[in-house]
Amino acid sequence: MESQITKMISRKVVTEDNCQYFYIVTSVEIPNALRTAVTILQEYSITDIYGKNHKLYKTKEGNWYEIESVNSSANHLLLMRLKKAINLQELNQ
Repeated sequence: MESQITKMISRKVVTEDNCQYFYIVTSVEIPNALRTAVTILQEYSITDIYGKNHKLYKTKEGNWYEIESVNSSANHLLLMRLKKAINLQELNQ
């Protein structure tokens, strides 16, 4: 997936099991085969305190996407906790 970075924001989030994560939100343009921008997604690059990385993508409508090859060893329950915690944090801002 080729993308162009347009904006970056750094944040911290705590999941319901009190684990801390740090993440950077980047706006990325997702092109089609003709290199025309099809959509803009928010890319969440998330790191835990041990340095393990995860990536999630969110549409402006609030739908989450995961790319299996990036998160191949990720626990799906963990990704669900992260999505929930980030949604709650963004809702309360």
